Amino acid sequence: MLIPSMIALFKRRYPKIPLILRSNTIRVLEQMMLKGDPEIAVTSSQAHSADLASELCIPLKLVAFAASGYRVLRQGSSQTLKRSR
Repeated sequence: MLIPSMIALFKRRYPKIPLILRSNTIRVLEQMMLKGDPEIAVTSSQAHSADLASELCIPLKLVAFAASGYRVLRQGSSQTLKRSR
């Protein structure tokens, strides 16, 4: 629910500014920003270009999951994947 709550907050604070959502790779988004469209991007990684400024907005918790028969689990990986209930 992160994106919907961010959109709602943005629309409340800036009701006259149009908001357009786009999805793409970080490289494509960077190239678009360097050309002036869009003005802001939200991604899960830092910008690669020195011409763009980036700032950590919120810490993210990433969760890995796999099918119970996945070979990493069968081989006894050093990291434990717990079954969800």
